[in-house]
Amino acid sequence: MKKLISLCLFAMVSFAASAEKMPFTEALYQQYQQNDEVYLVDVFATWCPTCKKQQHILNEYFKAHPDSHIKTLVVDFDTQKSWVSHFRAPRQSTLLLYKGSEQLWFSVAETSKQKIFDALMSADNMMPAKGMMDSGHMMEKGQMMEKGKMMEKGKMMPADTMADKKMMSEHNTMTMEKR
Repeated sequence: MKKLISLCLFAMVSFAASAEKMPFTEALYQQYQQNDEVYLVDVFATWCPTCKKQQHILNEYFKAHPDSHIKTLVVDFDTQKSWVSHFRAPRQSTLLLYKGSEQLWFSVAETSKQKIFDALMSADNMMPAKGMMDSGHMMEKGQMMEKGKMMEKGKMMPADTMADKKMMSEHNTMTMEKR
């Protein structure tokens, strides 16, 4: 009962920051894909301190950007295991950003306000069918942030090299091509 009350209070606070934040359903997911919407999939657990940090950052972003067109689908890590697997989320606190069915960004346990804000801002500035804007530079579809590269302990590596090695640490942020 205590967990349920905690979850309800958390949901009310979180959903208040973004009118477009919804619990994950297959129907909404398919609708966002079909309508070529920009949306964030947030793999969340109520007991996860990293998830709570991410929620604070996400709420800050949506409060600072009330005109954001990004919608958020919250996948419950504990009760929606098939969807956790579908999104290849190695753990709770995984964030995935999509436009339609194209995955634009993937992160695990990212709590850098700047990195999360940058990813969301890039998606908010997305130009339909032309790519993405990043500090005034056009980027190709399927690329985001470090232009096809990701950070591993302070050094840049091509995203495909990292994916081939299946290396994901808690603070890696990576760009993924459409799977």
